[in-house]
Amino acid sequence: MSATRSTAIQNLTSDVLDILVVGGGVVGSGIARDAAMRGLRVGAIDQFDFAFGTSSRSSRLLHGGIRYLAQGKIGLVRQASVEKMTLGKIAPHLAQPLPFNFPCYRGSAYPCWQLKIGVRVYDLLCGGGNFQRSSGMNPRETAAHLPGLNEKDLIGSARYFDALTNDARMVMDTMHSAAKHGAICANYVQFKNAQREGDVWSCELQDGVSGAALKIKARAVVNATGPWANSVPHSEVKLRLTKGIHVVIDKERLPMTEAVVMTEGVRVLFVIPWGERIILGTTDTDYSGSREKLFAEPKEIDYVLSVTNQFFPKAKLTNMDII
Repeated sequence: MSATRSTAIQNLTSDVLDILVVGGGVVGSGIARDAAMRGLRVGAIDQFDFAFGTSSRSSRLLHGGIRYLAQGKIGLVRQASVEKMTLGKIAPHLAQPLPFNFPCYRGSAYPCWQLKIGVRVYDLLCGGGNFQRSSGMNPRETAAHLPGLNEKDLIGSARYFDALTNDARMVMDTMHSAAKHGAICANYVQFKNAQREGDVWSCELQDGVSGAALKIKARAVVNATGPWANSVPHSEVKLRLTKGIHVVIDKERLPMTEAVVMTEGVRVLFVIPWGERIILGTTDTDYSGSREKLFAEPKEIDYVLSVTNQFFPKAKLTNMDII
């Protein structure tokens, strides 16, 4: 056990915490940072590595969810978009501006006129200005901009900006900031149970490194465990778990320098340039298996490749292209 971790374990048990945050993903680290900056005595734990779950396996995007505009969720889009721009100012290494191209096809669930209006509204919801100004393109311009794109029934496209991020790095930077402001952070510590004793919770933890049982007291316990939330003792969270997979291929197989939005009915998938690689995804299916060990199933991979090949038929992607 490192001296730093040993000290953190000791500090967790030495005095009453104002808040114990269970879960070291992007939500847990953000809560820990916010609470520590307000002067509270904060403990933050995770049973695995920080960012072990969804927070290191995302689509690597910071976005306001432009498709939610069509659902009328203006407040949600504005909040996410403003936060995206704020992060771009205070931590530019975590917010790399990325253009997104949304091709429009005849008969699509996303009419071109609606998209072109939507991206202008999207800019305004980013606090008055996005990373760059959104625009629209006609079919010829779209085809020239996105080589290999299926041109059948293509009627144009909308182009807007969001950002590429490093999701795990964001969590670690947030957790480092929480620690800098006094939070006590320790991974490989599992929350086992808690009992109310007067105005505090008496919490039972287990050190996953040494196996030692730990006892701490906290005035409040925050469940920030994501897909594990309904299995935390005393939790009343009800979850419908869903799973999304991504496929990674070499950029030479689909040489996109900008992101592309692909649709399958009302569902949205992305082509995301990521260094020398391309990320394709994601799916969204009900899931009831292990939350620790997830795998991309053949039918899920086939689905992602099928949608991508419909939009880029010349690519002819197969399982052999998957890194």
